[in-house]
Amino acid sequence: MFKIIGKVFLIPFLFLSWCKKRLPPLIFISLFIGLIGFGTIGFLYFYFIVKHPGDEFSRESIMEILSRETPVYYDDGKNLIGVFFKDEHRIYIKYEEIPKDFVNALIAAEDKNFFRHPGIDLFSILRATWVNIKSGKIIQGGSTLTQQTAKNLFKREGRTFRAKIEELIQALKLEAHFSKEEIIEFFVNQFYVTGTGRGLAVAAKYFFDKPVNELNLLECAFIAGAVRAPNRYNPLVQPNPEKKKVVFARAVARKNYVLKNMFKLGMISPAQYYQLLEAPIPFKEGKVYYELNVILDYLKEELQSEKFQNILNDHGISNIATSGIKIYTFINYELQQSTQKTLRKHLSQLETMLTGYNRTSIQSRYASLTFPEVNEPKIGQFVLGRVETKENKGREIGIGVRLGGVSGKIDLRGLQDIISAYAKYRKGPGAEATSQDIDELLSQIEVGDLVYVYVREKSPEGIFLLDLEQKPKLEGGVLVSQQGKILAMVGGFENSYFNRAIDAKRQMGSIFKPLVYTAALQLGWNILDPLENQRDVFIFQNQFYFPRPDHESPYNRVSLAWAGVKSENLASVWLLYHLCDKLSLFQFKQIAELVDLSPRENEDYYTFQKRLRDSWGITVTEDDLREAAFQMAKEELITDLIFEGNAQEAEALRFLKYGTGFDNYRTYLLNSEEGEDELEKSIQLNILKEHLLRYLQLNQEMKNQWEGLKSNLPDSWENLSRFYLGVIDGKEIIAYGENLIDKGFIPLVYEKAINFFSNNFSVQDVWIEGKIRSSTLTN
Repeated sequence: MFKIIGKVFLIPFLFLSWCKKRLPPLIFISLFIGLIGFGTIGFLYFYFIVKHPGDEFSRESIMEILSRETPVYYDDGKNLIGVFFKDEHRIYIKYEEIPKDFVNALIAAEDKNFFRHPGIDLFSILRATWVNIKSGKIIQGGSTLTQQTAKNLFKREGRTFRAKIEELIQALKLEAHFSKEEIIEFFVNQFYVTGTGRGLAVAAKYFFDKPVNELNLLECAFIAGAVRAPNRYNPLVQPNPEKKKVVFARAVARKNYVLKNMFKLGMISPAQYYQLLEAPIPFKEGKVYYELNVILDYLKEELQSEKFQNILNDHGISNIATSGIKIYTFINYELQQSTQKTLRKHLSQLETMLTGYNRTSIQSRYASLTFPEVNEPKIGQFVLGRVETKENKGREIGIGVRLGGVSGKIDLRGLQDIISAYAKYRKGPGAEATSQDIDELLSQIEVGDLVYVYVREKSPEGIFLLDLEQKPKLEGGVLVSQQGKILAMVGGFENSYFNRAIDAKRQMGSIFKPLVYTAALQLGWNILDPLENQRDVFIFQNQFYFPRPDHESPYNRVSLAWAGVKSENLASVWLLYHLCDKLSLFQFKQIAELVDLSPRENEDYYTFQKRLRDSWGITVTEDDLREAAFQMAKEELITDLIFEGNAQEAEALRFLKYGTGFDNYRTYLLNSEEGEDELEKSIQLNILKEHLLRYLQLNQEMKNQWEGLKSNLPDSWENLSRFYLGVIDGKEIIAYGENLIDKGFIPLVYEKAINFFSNNFSVQDVWIEGKIRSSTLTN
């Protein structure tokens, strides 16, 4: 045995000895070096490529790479928004299940010599290099399918020459340890498709709504041509018809490129080629069996952009589907959850307000929808349930609902929002809900019906307490941002490919302002008329509205022309609120009749009053009459004060509101822990302090304390705490109010008070809050 091995090892030396005797020295040395080099390369190939390729080149390791996930986190770095490429986001198929047409199309599109080269195609590399040198830029690549598979499976450190060499070595290792069919199998199961899915099976379902084995030649050609950049050729995710048209044309061109290569390689007949060349791509979006997420969709689109592709490539990531990277966002978990809940509830109520709650149409619609099955719901979920019981006896109002394997109950609290919306649908936007509305709504719900509910909480008895909702046909989107950072994004009632927060058409915004100005000019306003341009509150349908400026303005009062040119938000809203101020009584009646706000023929007062209340939310109470009288008196007083030279007091009076409901809303703001930031809250609270009802109350308190001071000084000196000393229009005055030091006043001391009393100072001359005299308030 050893003699045989020794003879084998002697063969190269005997050959060299023979060559040395018969060849010139230079040729012999060259041959010797070549044999040494060839032997070294062979040894290195055998040792590093065949014998010791590394643990990652086992089938188990590659399958582990193919199952990698890419988590996406909220801003806390702990809570997950979602995961790219989970197990349910792919359907692994073996080579035997891959259509022959797809294998041919893939080879024609990416690597025509795949079954002939050892993993590296030197001719293709040289050809691509020559083309790129001639063009002065990289327009062609020489990567084989094996190289692309290696690049997708194993991270490449940057785009350096060394990284390219490593990729070539990895391709050789793949070829040494796996068959050509296995390499195609790996490639076919890892290429990125869309959303969070990958692989040929997902692509077939997504693009054509069919299983892999039903793909025809044309469909195979399209998918094979799109494997490198699917979004570039995907018209299904485009936000508008124009972009769809462009991308569809691009997809057809790519499909034809693949068919042309297949024809050249003899994979298809001339008849097939010319027939399919003119055929459109029969896109039919199929349902992929995992929940989509507009945030993940948005991230996916961003990651597919040229900017992020360059960043990923710089870090050696050519296929995000197998990279296993972690993605951190600025999305705030609590804000995202509350934003989604708020939008869903608002759309549900708005749908009810506009269309009512019709049992027949709702049951028909719910039956045709696909809802995920829920064994036990989570708090905060919107789910579909089935009515088991219904109670409507006196105060016992409730609907028992089956939610998968557990029971829930829609209690009276859970009916309040939808009943309020239903009342507005039945009687008008200003209508309040009554027991009749409750009865009418409950008559539309029967045992056995499907109902859409929000899981509000779980009672101590273990029963899920629910809010009745209506799954809307209406849609909306919300985007919350701060300094360019997206903090929350909801693309619609349900997650879908179309992200309304990003891709939907925007509301009119400032485009609406010219319509307001045009109406104002038609209603008697002049372009030089002054408009108030400062923070204020406006009441519409019993709702408090505090418009905000989108830029700083140097003026609190501007002309209509200025407001239009500078697009002043505050002045525009003020003008909208006062559009009819310039009309005469006759003109006002004409406008009221034009918009059906005047009594109709033979309509009695009660019917007229009810129609205005239910249709327009207009009611007339004693407070409304007092407020109207206050507005008329205010206009007269402002004129008198300006004539008397009291411009500062006139300005304060101009800004003063009557104040119905102001104190209640102020209390609500003070107790509120959600919503506005502290600065905005402070601004709104200060605005709500400036109203007549509060000033009248302060005025009465001031008079009572003043009389007590006059009769009991110095014993009642502590009552001076709300009196202050100041100067208005060059005159020393006494002011009364809460904490007026911040407004430039100083506390009234005992000696000064005695001085005023001795000079027969009148209580009518005390300035309430340092803004309006007591005498003005009582006029």
